[in-house]
Formats: sequence, C-alpha cells, structure tokens
Amino acid sequence: MAVFAGKESKGTAPIKRLKIERYGQTPELLEALIKWPTVLEGLSFQPMCAWSIGRSGLFDRWSFAVLQPILEVQMANLQELSIPDLDVGDVQNLDLSGFKMLEVLRLPSTLTGYNREDIPRLVSPNLRLFEWKIATWDSETEEQANDFGQAQEDWVYSMFWGG
Repeated sequence: MAVFAGKESKGTAPIKRLKIERYGQTPELLEALIKWPTVLEGLSFQPMCAWSIGRSGLFDRWSFAVLQPILEVQMANLQELSIPDLDVGDVQNLDLSGFKMLEVLRLPSTLTGYNREDIPRLVSPNLRLFEWKIATWDSETEEQANDFGQAQEDWVYSMFWGG
C-alpha cells in the first residue's frame, strides 16, 4: 500500500469507481486511495467496524467528520456515493450540498437518523436517487422494530418535499 503514499501517484489512475469493503487501514491511506484516480465517479466505502464484525482495523473511529475532508478531494467528480456503515453516525458532519455531480446517494437510517434539519446538507444539486436503508431489527433487544413509523415518514417527506 505504500505505493499510494507518494504525491507522484495522485491523479494518475484511470480508475473511475472504487468499492472498498471491510477497510481496516487509516484515514490517511484512504485519502491517498481517493486521490489516486484522475476522476473518481463512484465510491462505495465500508470500514471494518468493530461493533458489526467483532474487531476493527488500524482505525476504529470512522465517522462523517473523518470522511468529509477525504470525500472533498473528489467533490467535483463524484456521481455516486454509498456508505453503508460507520463507527459513528454523526450525519451533522456530512455536507454533500457542494457535490454538484452527485446523482446517487446510498445511506442507512442508522447513520442519518431522523432529524430533518440534517437533510439540506445531504441533498446535492443533481441528486436523482437516494437509497435509504431502514433498520428493522433491533440487535440489542432482538426484536423486530417498527418498519416505518411517523419519524421515518416525516423524514422522507422532508427529504423530497421540503416539508
């Protein structure tokens, strides 16, 4: 992986899409990976989260606060973004409103929560598809949660109709 660490590799790869699963390295190395493609159009990022698989990688505090500056490296190019899991769901630290090319966004409700005040930062100017995975199983109580309640309905309404 040291091959990505040098400045000479920045913007040299013809890769247009990255799918990174069970990522166990550091934010610095992730940033080098994101900088490597000349134009990165699609990114799916899932770190190795200790809570979901029982162990973490070299870094175990993945959050939107950590990811935001890394994503901004390809802000002008990203068309599709998927983040299915993080250690911390601090969506108030995610701002995609300046990602003018972003058309597809996939996030789970476990990371977005249901605070409607966070929505304007999630909506990029050209967003066409928003895939919102709703958790329906509560692993702490081992019970089926309400699939889609009033909080979720209000959030979706606000997402698309600004209400």
